[in-house]
Amino acid sequence: MVELNRIFFILFLVGTVVAPTYLLARANAKASTSSLYFEDVSLTHLPIMVLQGRSMDAKSFDADGDGDLDLLIANEHAFNILLINDGKGGWMDETEKRLPTSEKTTQDVEAGDLDGDGDLDLIFGNEDDSELLINNGKGQFQDETKNRLPLVAGQWETREADFGDIDGDGDLDLFLANVNFRQNKDAQNRLLINDGKGFFTDQTEALLLNEKMHTVDGDFADIDGDGDLDIITGNGFGNSYNAYFIDDSGKLQRASAEVFPPSAVGDGIDLEMADFNSDGHRDLYLCNFLGDDFLLFGKGPSVAELIDRHAAAMGGRERWRSMKK
Repeated sequence: MVELNRIFFILFLVGTVVAPTYLLARANAKASTSSLYFEDVSLTHLPIMVLQGRSMDAKSFDADGDGDLDLLIANEHAFNILLINDGKGGWMDETEKRLPTSEKTTQDVEAGDLDGDGDLDLIFGNEDDSELLINNGKGQFQDETKNRLPLVAGQWETREADFGDIDGDGDLDLFLANVNFRQNKDAQNRLLINDGKGFFTDQTEALLLNEKMHTVDGDFADIDGDGDLDIITGNGFGNSYNAYFIDDSGKLQRASAEVFPPSAVGDGIDLEMADFNSDGHRDLYLCNFLGDDFLLFGKGPSVAELIDRHAAAMGGRERWRSMKK
């Protein structure tokens, strides 16, 4: 407790001495705070601690269920910060009463309804032991990692987390992209299956290949248009980009050669899938840490063709529409 009080006292000194100096310097900066499309309102709308933090990621979501978007900021070696929106884009720091105390370095934050109760829960993808926080329905989050995530303490260094219904049972499963940058972790990615109530079992050995690719980013996506989710990854140390399709046994098998052209190689740090050229096909943007990025235009079935395919399997478009209502 004494040590904790010392930390709070140091933070107080930082807030009372360093922060005003920082704000004054920023306020006196000659650079304009306005562009054609945006106005920089950081100094008037954000708490001081946010402006000075070493943030690693941010996620906008409705934490308290009041209909507007709140903001969670992930930090390096410090508390993550939860800012509650006042409905006008002003932020109130309510971290202390809404988030459990943790000073782990969080590389990624994702929000989703994990326990099926209608509100959004959180996963923190941490460098040391990821954390799962359950929303109590009032925007207050409880750390239920030990009860719900079957993770061995100190074993994984996670850089990305993603939710998706990989087994098609209607709930959100969890993919953890792992690395071993510090040479003391297991770089095997993990696939955790949800029981529908927010309790996960580790199905990595049954569903994923045994490989250590130093995966910095991993996303669920229906790449081949067959109606189920696949996984795409960006990997460090020259391991480039990989794609995995589900085979008839339900296991994910590598299909990288079918997805990525031979020209798209490098150190994958991030990737995004969207229809960038509005032609109905899904495209990929690949971030390459030590080289040129890549933009890949899709050649597979268009979104409209996928809808027709799924509608036909359900008895036609009219029946499909009635089932969607």
